[in-house]
Amino acid sequence: MAAKTGKDEIPVGTTQSYDTVYLLAEAIKNVGLDTTRLAEELHRMTYNGIIGSISFDANGDITTASYAVSQIKDGTTVKVK
Repeated sequence: MAAKTGKDEIPVGTTQSYDTVYLLAEAIKNVGLDTTRLAEELHRMTYNGIIGSISFDANGDITTASYAVSQIKDGTTVKVK
């Protein structure tokens, strides 16, 4: 990573973005570009990516989310949830 960004850290959201692109590509490969069929496919499928298993419920909400809510106080990140 340092060769590309000058830093050893992976930028926030990089891994999620990577998995999102490959998840969508797999869904498109399976059903094409019809948006109704694409939505149905995303709701049905489970994708095993670099951040883990990704799946959605019937409403399209991610069922396997892992996140934390943080707030910056006095220049320091503090976990809220």
